[in-house]
Amino acid sequence: MKAFTDGYFALGSTGSDEGNGTRYFDTHKDKVWFGPEGARQACAYYIGGALGTAEATGRLLPDDDAEYLMRVQAAYMEGSRRRKADMENWESVGRERARTHAEVTS
Repeated sequence: MKAFTDGYFALGSTGSDEGNGTRYFDTHKDKVWFGPEGARQACAYYIGGALGTAEATGRLLPDDDAEYLMRVQAAYMEGSRRRKADMENWESVGRERARTHAEVTS
């Protein structure tokens, strides 16, 4: 992901949060996810970023990466309609950020 998006989408670090479990920090510090759904939300955001980068640049994800992303996506989409809607929202946020970044850097 990091290489495909030229470093624009990457997990920066993790830490613990008393009462909320693990926190996940974006490399660029504009996003922080925490709690039981935090890992899923971060995955959805980064997959949206990769897909948005592919769409905005016309580059194709390598086959192995695309297959892996599809498996991860299927895993975090399992569950309730509410979870699926939340994950679709995070993917959308990632895609939009990728599009905006591509516009600014082109």
